[in-house]
Amino acid sequence: MSESFDLKGRTTSKPRDVDPTLVRNVTENQASRVIKERIADVEYCWLKLPSGKRPTSAALLKLTIEPTGGVSFARIEGELPAGVGKCITTAASRWNFPVSDARSEIEHGITLTTR
Repeated sequence: MSESFDLKGRTTSKPRDVDPTLVRNVTENQASRVIKERIADVEYCWLKLPSGKRPTSAALLKLTIEPTGGVSFARIEGELPAGVGKCITTAASRWNFPVSDARSEIEHGITLTTR
């Protein structure tokens, strides 16, 4: 009771170059969602200042997000009161974003007001 199978010859295929357009980065929408979820961290940094030392301020938060979703580099560009930028970058460096195929560079505008 044996069966026989007609097997085709084995072939090998060459590895293909990865199309860079197929590499999946963290999207702006994904980044915005995480930042909105963690906005309390930014507010905490702002509210640590006495109310008289909180002028309306705007800055750009720049993040480097690793494929694991962790933040490897965070910096603030813009004029913020002393200590606020450092507090925000320290908090942002602990945030976790979705896992991706490649390192992502994200820029997100932040406006801080007295309201």
